[in-house]
Amino acid sequence: MFEKFLKIIIMHLRRLVRIKNNLSANVIGIFKLLRPLFVYHPSTYLQYYFNSYRLADKNPQQFQRKIYGPIQLMNLLMIWLALRHAYFAIRCYHIHDPLWVVINSDLMVENEFDNWANIFITALIIQTTLYLNMLYLNNPTTTILDHILINRENKLFYYPYQYRHNFAVDFIGFKMKIWLYSMYLFKINVDLYIIGLSKTAIEYIWNNQNSFFGLGTLGYIRLIQCLIHRFILFIGIYIYGHVNILMATVGIAYLIVVYVFFWQTDQIIKRGKKRRVMWRMLKYFHIRHTKNLERIQTGNVYSKALIIFLLLNIPFNCYLLIFVLCKTITWKIQYLAGSIIAEEIICIFGIHLLFATANRQFQKSSSRFMSILAEQHQHFNSHIDLANRLKIIHYGQNFHSKNKYGFTYGKLELITMNEFLKYSLLYSQLLMFIYINVVFPRLSNQH
Repeated sequence: MFEKFLKIIIMHLRRLVRIKNNLSANVIGIFKLLRPLFVYHPSTYLQYYFNSYRLADKNPQQFQRKIYGPIQLMNLLMIWLALRHAYFAIRCYHIHDPLWVVINSDLMVENEFDNWANIFITALIIQTTLYLNMLYLNNPTTTILDHILINRENKLFYYPYQYRHNFAVDFIGFKMKIWLYSMYLFKINVDLYIIGLSKTAIEYIWNNQNSFFGLGTLGYIRLIQCLIHRFILFIGIYIYGHVNILMATVGIAYLIVVYVFFWQTDQIIKRGKKRRVMWRMLKYFHIRHTKNLERIQTGNVYSKALIIFLLLNIPFNCYLLIFVLCKTITWKIQYLAGSIIAEEIICIFGIHLLFATANRQFQKSSSRFMSILAEQHQHFNSHIDLANRLKIIHYGQNFHSKNKYGFTYGKLELITMNEFLKYSLLYSQLLMFIYINVVFPRLSNQH
């Protein structure tokens, strides 16, 4: 046990040495990875991301230098920020020094949040680190998404390559274009956060010039320290924005892609039902349905991302809601908190609903398959041999169980419409609880 722990420490120390030796290249690499968010172009946003995986396939050494190195440096930066905010949460219990808060960029206390805010920020930074590694180092869905979204290879879908009355590639491209353009609002909010948080620091320094410019060298050291902490924190905010936009974008794209595959597979049953489904039709369905199961397995990275997001962001969302409703704050802080609440609600309910809808489409075709298989079980068909017939029957028996197949909450239960409604009811009950026990008494006291 001790030897394994020692090996892990040595491995991380070697990584730190490599990062230190290539520090300038890694810093430049971070800005290149964040460039799609700095200069946001919806038409090319995903292109930059897929290029990193193309580089990994074509030239692993360049990938190590241009992508892996900067990612490791970003991990270190985010871990450092997480530790800082955890320390801020502990420190504010004992000491409250406005000058120290501004110099060290404790933005939560600076903007009149309490210590719980720093705890939640620590959790969101950890979420960002997990997403960063999932996206750039362990995402098996990039190949199919690259072929569909960038290369627009329509023949990856089943003949006649359509979803309802449109080509599948055109349908997915249109939906993703709408989503990427809507992300302008999120990008603008990130910029506004940076501007607003910079303004509060400038105002404090201007109103307390003696603490920065009236103490000689010590004052200038304070000023430089404040600027460095702000700069690092703002880079962390951009990393958070980029990683969350990217995870939501590729996650939605993959869910739409698999939904189209599920729908096309379901059409086999529907077409066959009109002409008394034969075993050959069931065989085609079996082949496609098996591939759909593989696609679900490949997309488990997004299931893990969803459960991480729900566990960390639902409590933070409720906290912000209580903060906005129950505390007298400036309109700037209201806008900051309100925009974060709105963005989190989109993911808590919107993307959550997409998972449930995709699973519903998959289960719909599974149920039809089992029903038709039961009807056709007694009919002999000379066009399919006994081995294939037994294989299809065995496949159908696997689906006749309480353990349904589909996207899950990590390794927990299946994401279904019922589970989505449970989350919705739980959230609405929590809002009613907040209003009755927190907001209503406050309004009563005012009268």
